[in-house]
Formats: sequence, structure tokens, C-alpha cells
Amino acid sequence: LFDGEDADSLTGFAKGRQDYIKLFRLTGQDRQLLSEKGYNAEYLKKTAMNIFKNSIQKRSIVGFTAIESFEHEKQLLAESGFDSGVIDFERSMPYFLQSMLKTGHAFSRCPVCGKACRTDQSFCMLTHPYHQLIFYRFSCCKTFYLIIGDSRQRKIGMYVPQDELMINFIYYEGENSASEEPYSRQHYMEWISDFKRHIIHSWDDVDPYTASPSKRNVCFTAFIANFGHHMTDEVAAIQHLYDVGDISNIDAFMVGGYDFFHIPRLFPQLPILNRHINYSTKSVDVFRMALKDNLFGFRPFFDGPFQEELAQNIHRMSREKCSQQFLELVNDSGKHHPLVWVTLRTHNRVWLSQKEGLANILNKLCEDFPNLGVIFDGTPRETQLMSEINALLDPGITVFNGLNCSKEQTIVWTHQIDFFIAPHAAGSNFTTIANKPGITHTHSKWAKNEPYHINRRENGALAYPIPVIRDEDNDDQFACNYEVGWKDIYDLTAKLIEMTEGRRVCLV
Repeated sequence: LFDGEDADSLTGFAKGRQDYIKLFRLTGQDRQLLSEKGYNAEYLKKTAMNIFKNSIQKRSIVGFTAIESFEHEKQLLAESGFDSGVIDFERSMPYFLQSMLKTGHAFSRCPVCGKACRTDQSFCMLTHPYHQLIFYRFSCCKTFYLIIGDSRQRKIGMYVPQDELMINFIYYEGENSASEEPYSRQHYMEWISDFKRHIIHSWDDVDPYTASPSKRNVCFTAFIANFGHHMTDEVAAIQHLYDVGDISNIDAFMVGGYDFFHIPRLFPQLPILNRHINYSTKSVDVFRMALKDNLFGFRPFFDGPFQEELAQNIHRMSREKCSQQFLELVNDSGKHHPLVWVTLRTHNRVWLSQKEGLANILNKLCEDFPNLGVIFDGTPRETQLMSEINALLDPGITVFNGLNCSKEQTIVWTHQIDFFIAPHAAGSNFTTIANKPGITHTHSKWAKNEPYHINRRENGALAYPIPVIRDEDNDDQFACNYEVGWKDIYDLTAKLIEMTEGRRVCLV
């Protein structure tokens, strides 16, 4: 597997120098290294194409267009002896993922000679809460691994064991250190080291796996811990596979421990591998399981809108899991107008004056709408903040506590609201399923200038952004706190109340 090495020689990552280069930021030293080792940068760049027609990542690879990426993938299939017509330019899925779906193989150019290579060998290393890495093993002039990662499924790099070379395929415009940090040299070294540990743990299964033909084409889903990415990237992808008839190309699905939507219930015809996996199952156990079961694995990704039919099915299933007592509480909240969903956030990317700001907004609304109802959304950690806001509210405002709701309860309740006031964060996925408009606030790095769709949604309702007054001095886009004006939020509420008049969902 590692060009003549055995398990004993892989017990540590460092066996000399490890080289790391950024393919789209090559230095003179990088070019010299590639030349000395016999690599061709143009073959590497063609392999690195990530573009697909409807992707928001069209800038992922500099210099390439969607049509060039499409034609290159077709050429790879044709040169490898497969029908190049199996991929569709119009679909909202990466072209290389379509190829895997239809053929049970991954494809790449050899980085040395440029030959079209194919493989049915995948090493699924589902260790990271976001990246979910899969290493696809190719053999040509050298053994090399194409690395697919990210929730959104893209080619993030290549690893060549013979030269201990790691090649970063990520392209960013400008020098944004915060956005590049997830793809630093340190991360790539950690991923390769982790990969070797997985190989060592599964060493007895590696040779039988690589020698075995007729692998099963299996889709891995629900291993990502992020609710929103699972919803829009994976669950929507499964629905899409049904809609276009591609579900028949997949032999089975392996469902992980982050099955937020109970996939076997949501898609009862889905062929599920009967494996006991939960959120505490170790990655190395899943890795070895895939080798023992002789699987060619991939993860689903769909870049199109979250489907209306799917949203309705999730709402129906969620209601079935709610008690009658809870449904009566939701119905009771619907007697209030407007009914506002307010999401609290205290752990990072925090609106600094949200306590006073939200109290001012709600009290001002109550002057205009004495029958105002408010549902506070969040996690139990926001209980203290909710109590402090309550103490500042007009006693005529009816408050409902949604902090301890299950996901199913939250989905049901968001169908009853008129609009939301919330940070731009994962909680927006619930109001996206319910397709409700609202007001969003966040720091300047993420703030929008015009109304927008927070998440991809068929016939999606708009979110209205609030101007940022200032950011805290923090370059971390995932943790930067900020300040916005409560009067700016209040000024938008009248527009939303007018828009949502008579659009409630009745649960009776």
C-alpha cells in the first residue's frame, strides 16, 4: 500500500521530511520540487477541478470554468472505458461525484504521466466533524491518493506516500488567513498522520480489500455532526437521487450516528447496511468496517435547493413525534399576533447588546401589537439570558420557552410563527424548513447588503440583514462578536408583519 513499507515502519508520521505545497500558490521552490520528483503541475490542476454548474464554489479552482471541468470529467470516463454520458452538466452535483455514483469508481490524472486512472479503492476516514475525509487510492507511475473532503464534497488535495508529498488543492482569492486556516500545513499533516494510524489499525484487512474485485457502491451519510450541513448537503442529496432515479446505482447506504432526520423512516425504500453505528462509534471502527465489507464509499452532496416535498415530509414526521400536550402548546401560541421567533446566542458570534436590544424591540412591538407573542429559541445555556430579558419585558408580552425543545418540536413550532429575529447560524435551518422570513444579524465578514436566502430552499423566503455597527477585534470569522442597532431591527418588523399576514400553518 505504501510502496513496500510495512505496518511497523508507519508507527510514526515522521520518516524524514514531509513536503507540503499549495498547488495554486506555487513558489519557485515548489516548482523545483515538483520537477525533481517528476510531477506535472498542469496534470495536477486538471485533477483538482472542483467546478460544477450551479456551485457557489466556482472560484475554487482558478482559471477553470464549469464547462471545462465537465468536459474533463467526461474525457476521464471515456479514456477509462466508461460511458461519458452518465454525467449531466445541468445537475447540482459535482461532476466527479456523479461519476462515482454511476460507475462505482473514482477517476484522476496521474500526476506524473497524465494518464487517465480509475480506482474502486476508498479509505473512509470519517474523523472530523466537518471535513469527513475519504482517500481514493490510485496506482500508475506512483501510488497516490486523491483526498475528498469538506461537507460540500470537493477535492482538497493529493498525498503521495513515496515522496511524503502533500498537495493542497484549495484556491482562495486574496490573502485571507482566516479562511485558509482550515487548510493549513498543520491540518494536512494531521490528516495524513491520522490516515496512517487508521491503516495500521486495519492492517490485516488492507491487502484483502485492495485485491478484492466487485466492490459494493455505498453512500456514507449522517457522519457529520453539523445539523445544517447534514440537512442541506446530505438529506437533500438523497431526495435528489430519488427524484432523478439515481438511487438504483447505489448498492447500500451506511448511516452514521448523526442521523438527525431518522433517514430510514424518511426514506423507507432506502437500502440500509445493517450496522450498529452511533455518535460514539470510533472512526477507526467504521474505517475497518468498510474494508471488511469490501465497500467503495463516497458521501452525497447536493447544491440545489432544499426540496419542498422533503420539507413537508420532515414536518409531518416531526409532528408525529410530538406529544399532544406539546401540539396544544403550539396551537395556543398561535393565538398571538405577531408570533415572533427570537433566537438567543451566547457562545460565540454574539450580538453584544442583545439583552437590552431584544427587550427594546419587543417592548416597542408590544405598543403596536398588544397581543404579541414571543418564542425564545436556543439551547439550555441561554436560560440565564432569557430570564434577564424577561425581566425587562412589558408584562403584557406572552413569552414561550423554546430552549429545551427537541429538533422535532422546533421544526413544528417554527411552522406556526410569523417571522424570526436570529443570528446567522445553524438555527436558521429550522426556519428554512418552515420557510419563514426573518431578520438576521451577524458580524461584518458574513453580513449581507441585500435580502438573501440563508440556506438553499425551494421557493425560499428571504432573510433581511441588519447593518453592522462594529466588530470586536477578532480575525476569527467563526468567533467574532459584533454590535448592531436594535432600532434597525425594529424598523424591519413592520414590513415582515405585513408580509406574513394570514400565512400561518394551522396544526388543529
